[in-house]
Amino acid sequence: MKQILFCSIITLMANISFAQKSKSNIISEKIVSNNPKPTYSFYTYNEAVKKNRYKMAIITPMYLDSFDLAKNLVPLPKFASPGIEFYIGTLIALDTIEKMKIPVDVHIYDSKSRFMNMQNLVESDKLDSMDVIIGNVSAADLKTLADFAKAKNINYVSAVSPADGGQSNNPYFTLLQPRLITHTQRIYNTINENNSTENIVFINRDVSNEINANNYFKNIQAANGANNKIIPKLMQINGNSINIDALKKQLDDTKENTIILAILDPQVAYENLQIIHNLISKGYKIKVFGMPSWDNIKSLKDAKEFPDMDIYFTSAQLVDKSSSVANNYVFTQFKKRMGTNPTDMAFKACNAVYFYANILNRYGSPFNEKMQDNISSSFTAPLNLKPSFEKDAFQFFENKFLYLVKHRGGIQTYE
Repeated sequence: MKQILFCSIITLMANISFAQKSKSNIISEKIVSNNPKPTYSFYTYNEAVKKNRYKMAIITPMYLDSFDLAKNLVPLPKFASPGIEFYIGTLIALDTIEKMKIPVDVHIYDSKSRFMNMQNLVESDKLDSMDVIIGNVSAADLKTLADFAKAKNINYVSAVSPADGGQSNNPYFTLLQPRLITHTQRIYNTINENNSTENIVFINRDVSNEINANNYFKNIQAANGANNKIIPKLMQINGNSINIDALKKQLDDTKENTIILAILDPQVAYENLQIIHNLISKGYKIKVFGMPSWDNIKSLKDAKEFPDMDIYFTSAQLVDKSSSVANNYVFTQFKKRMGTNPTDMAFKACNAVYFYANILNRYGSPFNEKMQDNISSSFTAPLNLKPSFEKDAFQFFENKFLYLVKHRGGIQTYE
């Protein structure tokens, strides 16, 4: 494992150096079509241009200035692991792209470089010729890149964070990780369609993002008008733990109970799931819908945990090698390079790089008017990119695809 990891870091340094120095001779041609040019009501893009080679920038925090390679660091420092895993996911995608002979030059930048921080990077000319920029960056850097993308008419894709950086009316910004409101919409749709006759209880703490989830749910109900079939009981927790007697007052022992537990902290959510589960033995029939962060509750895959209670949450990405051939491929290739199993960072990078390389190859740049038609271009998880609006005003593009993941007695299924 030491040898594999050490070689990976050396390769990383070499690739970054090469990418920043490489130049492409680009031959461009406009796409000719007899059909009327498609437009969106919120923005009209320039005609897409096809090139003999495309340029893609990958930005991720690797902290390479902090490593003394002579010490052959194993394992990597925790603060650097997510960014380097994102890089390895990029390499896995590039292997496939190369076999497909897709003409993409990838330029990789360390967002934590001492000499080329994010502000310096956007003020240089290094990103100006890119056809797409894919980032795994902090909220502050996300805003810097999204503002740059809007000013330069270059697509910036946020591959990891669901934060929108306060963007509005930005036709060159895309979120691949759905926002909390999108997760809430998916849960609402499921319950409204399938569980409307049950006793429904919405539980949250006095925490800003959980209050937001509550408000999103209410607003979605209101927007659904006459099609809304549910009126959940509302319960706010004082502190971090559900009061069992207060919960009993909200439940109905004569029918099915659906609890929406809007707690994002995985550990706090797990502790409250245990409290709720104790009521199963008292004769209550309960299922629980939770938050996307519950993917980090590892005990849900333990057969001894919650053997008789259905637990649901939404996720844009399944980190499970048994769920698809592509996912198994990522597991295998990542382990060859790093000697360990991948986390979701590698999957998110692989999917983003593969998707946008294919879109560029098919349609040229800018490709925005074709993004919605290309769910099949994704690799490890579908991407359903749609314009997001707020009060009928366009904001940006967002991935609207979400799995509904179900756990019961350690067995995971999804739809």
